[in-house]
Amino acid sequence: MIISFAWTTEAFLQGLKTETRRFWDDEYMRRFVKVCAENDGCFLAYDKSPRFGGKRIGICRLKSKPFKQQLKFVTESDEKAEGGLWGSAAKYVEMMGGPYKEPYVIKFEVLAKAPDNVSETANLFNHE
Repeated sequence: MIISFAWTTEAFLQGLKTETRRFWDDEYMRRFVKVCAENDGCFLAYDKSPRFGGKRIGICRLKSKPFKQQLKFVTESDEKAEGGLWGSAAKYVEMMGGPYKEPYVIKFEVLAKAPDNVSETANLFNHE
């Protein structure tokens, strides 16, 4: 399984992003958790969807089971863990669609980041 970070890629690569919120349906989330569990909790990080030419940028492991949470509960530290690009929890919540939206929260640790020459660590990035 993968997560693409698109416009938060730079925050991911700088080590600022350690959680993400996704509006996935329950079935997709069950499949994501199942595949992660089969791979020691790991998933691949991409800079954008591979369907659009995305590249692998890291390997991550879930820190806890993903859970749904209304955005009204996002804290300032949550906004920072999302990469800190918005400057405040309130601005992040607004950008995500408002306080009553309920995405899944995925907390993760980065195990490895792709170097400029990915071939040096190709064995780390062949877990698909």
